[in-house]
Amino acid sequence: MTNHDHPTSHPVNAINTSPAVTPALIEVALPVPLDQSFSYLPGSLDLGQLRIGARIKVPFGSRQMLGMITDLPTQLPETDYPLKQALELIDSKPVIDHRLMKLASWMSDYYLEPLGEVLSAMLPGLGETDLWRADGQDAQNYWLLNPGAQAPDQRHHRLHEAYQALLTSGFLSDAERLNLGISLATLRSLESKAVVKCTQSPPALGDLDPPISEAKLPTKIGKTVVAGSEPMNPAQTAAFEAISSACGYQTFLLFGVTGSGKTRVYIELIRQTLAAGRQALVLLPEINLTPQTSDRFKLALPEADIQMVHSRMTPKQRAQSFARCLVGTAQLVLGTRSAVFAPLARLGLIIIDESHDGSYKQQNGVRYEAQSVAMMRATQFDCPVVLGTATPSVDTLKLIDDDKITRLDLPDRAGLSRPPKISLLDIRGQFCPGGISQIATQQIQQTLKDGHQALVFLNRRGFAQVLLCLSCGWQAHCRRCEVALTLHRDPASTLHCHHCGWHERPPLKCPECRSTNLSSQGVGTQQLEDHLRRELPGFPVIRIDSDSTRKKHSFGELLDQIHSGEPLVMIGTQMLAKGHHFDHLALVVVLGSDQSLFSSDFRAAERSAQLITQVAGRAGRTQLAGQVTIQTLKPDHPLLTTLTTKGYEPLIQQLKAERAELALPPYAYSALVVAKGSVLQDVLITLSQVKNLLVQNTQNTDASFSFWGPTPSPVPRKNGRYSGFLWVLSRSRPALHEHLKRIKPKLASLNKRVHLIIDVDPNGFD
Repeated sequence: MTNHDHPTSHPVNAINTSPAVTPALIEVALPVPLDQSFSYLPGSLDLGQLRIGARIKVPFGSRQMLGMITDLPTQLPETDYPLKQALELIDSKPVIDHRLMKLASWMSDYYLEPLGEVLSAMLPGLGETDLWRADGQDAQNYWLLNPGAQAPDQRHHRLHEAYQALLTSGFLSDAERLNLGISLATLRSLESKAVVKCTQSPPALGDLDPPISEAKLPTKIGKTVVAGSEPMNPAQTAAFEAISSACGYQTFLLFGVTGSGKTRVYIELIRQTLAAGRQALVLLPEINLTPQTSDRFKLALPEADIQMVHSRMTPKQRAQSFARCLVGTAQLVLGTRSAVFAPLARLGLIIIDESHDGSYKQQNGVRYEAQSVAMMRATQFDCPVVLGTATPSVDTLKLIDDDKITRLDLPDRAGLSRPPKISLLDIRGQFCPGGISQIATQQIQQTLKDGHQALVFLNRRGFAQVLLCLSCGWQAHCRRCEVALTLHRDPASTLHCHHCGWHERPPLKCPECRSTNLSSQGVGTQQLEDHLRRELPGFPVIRIDSDSTRKKHSFGELLDQIHSGEPLVMIGTQMLAKGHHFDHLALVVVLGSDQSLFSSDFRAAERSAQLITQVAGRAGRTQLAGQVTIQTLKPDHPLLTTLTTKGYEPLIQQLKAERAELALPPYAYSALVVAKGSVLQDVLITLSQVKNLLVQNTQNTDASFSFWGPTPSPVPRKNGRYSGFLWVLSRSRPALHEHLKRIKPKLASLNKRVHLIIDVDPNGFD
């Protein structure tokens, strides 16, 4: 998350979003790693059709590329080279509005990324004309809803079914309507009622106009509480009223313990937003949380048009969801990080669930932080932002201290549920087959006999962490990364690299000494599953990790079995640590909690506390008495003792004080300069040159700068390339950005064999 200030404190490069009367030139942003736009002559294009925010095809070197029009100057520049002519206008109307264009400009400026690459990252299929056009296909009709069209009477089944199909897809071609069994007569009937219109080409993304003008937008959500499935308790009601009465932009932290009913508050806020004629956006940290959250919202808001946006959707599916946002029929958008760019024209509320989660930070390409981007979008629409979590980050607590965020507490679990009892289980000197102690296994056995469910949390997938030779000490390593290969035995014995995806058969003999004395060391979820199946005969043991849920619908089928209520054991990674509600879960056993206690990452303690608190919060969420057992070799470690005896907030406040004393984020602003190349020495030398440039540029500034590195990354070699980083910190955010911008044009010339990346506001060192 962006530290200290909300994003409005950062400069926004103004982009002229109104079309010029007689443009002489077209400025185009292209998805290339160059910090500039490119100028083209209109050529034979119709000047009256040119619009800022529309896509256009242009020549670029020996290629043809799709870019976006960012300006339409009326005068030709003086250049020493001839300008090329644009080739084809793709869209008759802009595919993004002026707000999204300004947002892209801010992101380009703040994250130091080329505008063309930011625009490409913002919208699905931006460079694929076939998502929105049918060039070269047989002529056919395309059907789309008229803005503001009323749904046909449900008694007219065929008309209503066709209407619902159009609501879902945005528009239908003749081929698509035939596949759905919709007759031409049905659509002609809807056309006669002015419900749909027919065109001979598919609509461009920008042809779907919002039906409500900005002038008609209300500025407040409203305060009337609409009855839900159950009445809100006093804390929920107070939080709802505080947020719903906010005038304009304001950010709230909904600090609710696990099971306190944050989603209940979300639903009432969304209900009021939709009643006011505006749209809502809900961000979630994991794709696997999207379907169950969608189901809950559909039950609570059955009349709402709910669209989902996440990375497992095809480009066409995402484009269709975005089209429904543009046309104005989408009322609620649920999605992961990239859903923050959904082109909502009447946005009235943004909710970021599990706002502490690190997955909101993009780790490749344009390295934006979705929470900061969401706050910027909220300032554009003058609407509230709600950050919901049981484990707020140090950064968020600092913003509360600075009066940038308003804190609202839900201190108790909703209904009759009570917080689980948490205890540490000292396993020093104990034999733990399968990675779990006999005492913890006995607790699981008793839970199952009582007719309840248990969850064993182990954040290491696979069967074993290392395959080694007991004769000479050889270990199986990835040939492309400097990491040990993980042994998997489901569906067959295979060695996997969890970084680059490499996999191979395990050897029968040691490649070094030819010994057959090979042994697997370290426990993963597969080995734990095998052990518990032997220890708990007659009870289902369900493993939920990214391997067991790889097939389509597999995760939902496993959840259905859990929600059936039968006594069973769940084995899960962090996929089960947040957001899930299990009515019959009475016991949580946490394994491997010691792994992050001695990490060099200054955020490791915070993340470990968040993960333990989140997974512990799955227990006892109904009237069941919940119990949490944390298995550890370090029962006296301050993190574990403070967390189990005092709770999460005292621990995080202690970590916040340590950060302030050491001048670490959020008490300083930082950026990573990451270098990647085929030779480690080249990587480190190039980073040293970057450091020298920064030192020279910052010698005469009042802002204090500090540096960590250059140093190899925690995993120095991935997929055949070495990486290292330089961590740059400053007490002044403007000074940090100013000096990074000064040196950035010089980076490309340092070493052609080394690729340099600047990561602003990093949340790790990978």
